[in-house]
Amino acid sequence: MYYIGIDWADKHHDIYATDEKGQQLMSFRISHDPEGFQALLDRVQTLSQDKEEILFAIESHHGLLVDFILDAGYKVYPINPKSMDRYRDRYKVSGAKNDRFDARVLANILRTDLSIFKPIVPNSEIARELKMLTRDREALVKSKTRLVNQLTSCLKAHYPLALELFGDLQSGIALAFITQYPTAKSAQSLSLKQFKRFLKDHSYTHPHRAERLKDSMSASRRSSFQSSRWWLDPNRS
Repeated sequence: MYYIGIDWADKHHDIYATDEKGQQLMSFRISHDPEGFQALLDRVQTLSQDKEEILFAIESHHGLLVDFILDAGYKVYPINPKSMDRYRDRYKVSGAKNDRFDARVLANILRTDLSIFKPIVPNSEIARELKMLTRDREALVKSKTRLVNQLTSCLKAHYPLALELFGDLQSGIALAFITQYPTAKSAQSLSLKQFKRFLKDHSYTHPHRAERLKDSMSASRRSSFQSSRWWLDPNRS
């Protein structure tokens, strides 16, 4: 049997491999990216082609690296940090904690006390797909927030009218208005008939406000728009 300890970090991971006799077989560092993950598997495959003979220990039960190892068909044992603290004293020779030392401790935990730990049960294919979709959604939400903030900042500097007309910049009507009328000049050039048609095309529920709103859009001074924001608020009667 071969035991692989992985000390997890944000940007890299320290790896330590030992055998049943406790001999060091390899010690190295990988980057936290697909290339680094593949480099890990390439190195451990030199120990044995039988995946049942290679066991991994890490202080985590989730994450990209854990998923990568599980998907490759290996067993991964999550080690509780509190358990890790107790085992660390057993192997400590001198000096303070460091990543390479912790990787060694993790490998030896499996070597000496494998029976008291349980491996991670790999997720089903549907569960893995759901996890990937959830991660993708979180990334898209962050991207959307960043883009909305950038658009808001740009409009404040160059087109404040668009912000004052619509309370919710992410609403369909607000985005459509900015797309069709990307400048204050183009917005102010709208006729009342054209503006009513725009509101109707985008299912605006208070068409009676159109004339008042158009009057404020035609004004040349920005102060004329200070109260226009609530006129397009669909929550007001």
